[in-house]
Amino acid sequence: MKREKAFFGVHFDFHAMEGQTVGEDFRPDIVAKMLDEVKPDFAQCDTKGHKGLSSYPTKVGTQADKIEHDVLRMWRDLTKERGIPLYGHHSGVYEQKVVEIHPDWAVVNENGEKSSDYVSVFSPYAEEYLIPQLKELALDYDLDGAWIDGDCWASHVDYSDYAQKAYKEKTGKNPPKSDDEDYIEYKKFCRDGFISYVTKYITEIKKVKPDFEITSNWLNSSQTPIEPKAPIDFISGDYTCTNAVESARYEGRCISCHNMPWDLMAWGQNARPGSWMTTNRSTKELSQYCQEAAQIIALGGGFQFFNIMYGFGGTVQEWMIPVWSEVAKFCREREKFCFRAKQIPQIAVIYPEMEEHAEHTALFGVNTFNSFKSLKGWINALQDIQISSSVLYEYQLNEEVLSKYKAIVIPDNYTLSEKSAEILENYVKNGGKLLLDSKANKLFEGISKLTLDYSGNTEIMFADARGALFAFEGEYPTYKNDGAMECAQLYFSNYYNGKPSPAAWISEYGKGQICTLAFSFGKTYSENISTAIKNFLKDRLDDLGFVPLVEVSGSSFADVVLTQKDGHLMINISNTSGSHNASAVRSYSEIPKIGPLTVTLHTDKKPRSVYAEPQHKKLKVSYSKSSQAALFTLDKLDIHTVIVVEK
Repeated sequence: MKREKAFFGVHFDFHAMEGQTVGEDFRPDIVAKMLDEVKPDFAQCDTKGHKGLSSYPTKVGTQADKIEHDVLRMWRDLTKERGIPLYGHHSGVYEQKVVEIHPDWAVVNENGEKSSDYVSVFSPYAEEYLIPQLKELALDYDLDGAWIDGDCWASHVDYSDYAQKAYKEKTGKNPPKSDDEDYIEYKKFCRDGFISYVTKYITEIKKVKPDFEITSNWLNSSQTPIEPKAPIDFISGDYTCTNAVESARYEGRCISCHNMPWDLMAWGQNARPGSWMTTNRSTKELSQYCQEAAQIIALGGGFQFFNIMYGFGGTVQEWMIPVWSEVAKFCREREKFCFRAKQIPQIAVIYPEMEEHAEHTALFGVNTFNSFKSLKGWINALQDIQISSSVLYEYQLNEEVLSKYKAIVIPDNYTLSEKSAEILENYVKNGGKLLLDSKANKLFEGISKLTLDYSGNTEIMFADARGALFAFEGEYPTYKNDGAMECAQLYFSNYYNGKPSPAAWISEYGKGQICTLAFSFGKTYSENISTAIKNFLKDRLDDLGFVPLVEVSGSSFADVVLTQKDGHLMINISNTSGSHNASAVRSYSEIPKIGPLTVTLHTDKKPRSVYAEPQHKKLKVSYSKSSQAALFTLDKLDIHTVIVVEK
């Protein structure tokens, strides 16, 4: 099975460390039992972790101190017998051993200090080390592909001799430092160097085994908001083990919009801290696996879970096999309704390419780009009020794409290119609805009729939403209003004391509208979730006249994703109640049921049939011609259902 057709997979790694004996506890019978009962479309197992010690007998790298059994050969034999593709979990530029042996290959910071963790992509590492190892995996072990870990998020601004030489050959100049004017351009040069490195190892491995499928994990995702250029075969990443439901639904949106084969990996263990090095791991329970999987498969993606290869690589948790089998059953029951379905455009949040934290030396990753926190807050907020939301990257912006969306959100603290701003301006002019998060107004002052200036000073504020105030700390602007209408209020006390200040404005432009917020909503929502702030957002969407295709009422824990598959509307509803975002809770078996849920579908004719899947329960539909709305009720929801609407 090629990766593009693979829906459900398993991943086991262990990052071999010094002093360990690989395969010390060697139980191929247990691994075989897991494969037979879980029946994955693909499996991924350890080949080399971040320590840099290969867990198989390599001829070109540094292997683990002792290898009692060749566990990679065991995995290959067992998967091949069952027709299951096998991928290697192989660390990329996060390679501690190689920089110990070849210190000149290490990333060097601007102070001349060599990294003990990260290898320079400009060094001979790819040609002399990584590519020969990938060829071993492809040819000697006949693996079907590789999942390269510790790659994009482990790449940094580099002042090694190799990097400086490459930059000087290209520009004729010495590399600028962080306080120089053109430092951001040097970061881009290093970023391009990483993409070239990935392209190089993929190109070379394809020469010897063209059907070897490979990805650099987290490339083409939230951690790399740039136009995709490296020729990876699929997108994949392992999202956080804590607050995992929110992480899965956010990361899924940042990947699914690329129109490539993709999957996301759940950490099957809640690790403290969430690190590859810790052994403090509490294995998750069935409900957690399924609740996280629902967020991913609802978006059309594949799902895989990760657990440790115990016995230093020789076995897996036998006691968990029945749970993993139930997880597989949960996903398989929904596969034909979910897998490869496409999201129906409703409202999109823009992810920038340009703006970044200059002080961060990381080239990619969640802390590199300023908009990350605001963007994630917006996605969570929209999903929490039952709006099916999407992510669009700046490189994807054009008038044809934008015309499909009923509304567009521009996150706070955000820079767009002039070209992107012009495209969005035309979108509004032609009837689109734009929701600007505070500082994003700077680019649209000409059409929002507002000038907002932020001093950088923060204060406590209280915004009004349906007779209740929600508190937050942030900046409030001085402003000049040239014709925008105030549509919300805030106070500087928690009891409606004093004259209110505007919390938002509505402006008309062309055939469309703009709603500008006075404070950073996305960042506020990340830290201050309440009923009032949710109502505030609902009211702003009402001010814009935004009417979603589907409305769901009955529980604030109903998460809605609208997709289309086989010509049918798929209304995915997931239950997000429970303890998934409680930091002290490491595992839980119970998710409170929600319902009844009332679903309103805005349509010009009554649907032919409506079924709740995978139960295949026909739902009774009432239809109002005057309001052009079909109504049906879901009595209860355990974790996830798909309402299939046949027109």
